[in-house]
Amino acid sequence: MNKTTIGFIGAGYMGSRFVQKLLEAGHTVHVYNRTIEKAEPLTKMGAILEESLTNLASSCPLIMSSLFNDEAVEETYLGKDGVLEHAKKGTVIIELSSIKPETAQKIYKHAKKKGVFVLDAAVSGSTPTLEKGELLIFVGGDKDIYEKFKKLLSAFSKMSFYMGASGKGEAMKLVANILLGIEMAALAEAVTLGQTLGLEKNNIIDVLANTAVIAPGLMGKLDNIKRDEYPTQFKTSLMKKDLDNIVEETKTHSLTLPLANAADKEFKVAIKKYADQDFSTVFKVIK
Repeated sequence: MNKTTIGFIGAGYMGSRFVQKLLEAGHTVHVYNRTIEKAEPLTKMGAILEESLTNLASSCPLIMSSLFNDEAVEETYLGKDGVLEHAKKGTVIIELSSIKPETAQKIYKHAKKKGVFVLDAAVSGSTPTLEKGELLIFVGGDKDIYEKFKKLLSAFSKMSFYMGASGKGEAMKLVANILLGIEMAALAEAVTLGQTLGLEKNNIIDVLANTAVIAPGLMGKLDNIKRDEYPTQFKTSLMKKDLDNIVEETKTHSLTLPLANAADKEFKVAIKKYADQDFSTVFKVIK
């Protein structure tokens, strides 16, 4: 699509990288972050720093955001002096955070009353994936809006999938991340079992790396365990948040998912020590 002016909210671990990719694609990007200092380095890349949501919302026809949790997203869009209070009719919002489907639907409904369009565009992938522009994106919302902005999403993704009405993109993210959380916990348990049975850790990992049982997304986590170094690509706190949302959905829909609950409990321990470290540190807890 043509180069456009984008207002981006959130300059954290993922948000700053989204901004960088959009700038590299030639778009004009206005950035707002609650802690202004975190957003300042992006100005060196060409971003325009906004000191208030009011200015960003009222001046940008397209708004994107990458925020920590549901509470932050709701406050940003629905709170006093939030985005929807100042966005002009016809504004398009692409929400990239991992939130509950119900939260996405709530924002969509409020926005629709004001003539604003919202896509929930949950992403699958870590910071290196984003830096390579190879994220997968699961989109919910109006299909015609998705088709209009599909090409823009390719600035940081290799593929996007339209999943259906509002909230369906976030629903698909929960489907993907239930596997991610369970698989990481299972990998940690498998290596721990091998060590307990007298096998050398490095030998276990070398063998597992050559089998078909390790998901591609977890191959790098084998190296983390082998070196006992856990460079942050996807924070433990974010994995725990997603698992919490999954468990909450099981309660809402009277669904029994024992593996999800078990993984959630293991990450509950991990978050106490390793909240800001990579989620593969769950191995240290299980070990």
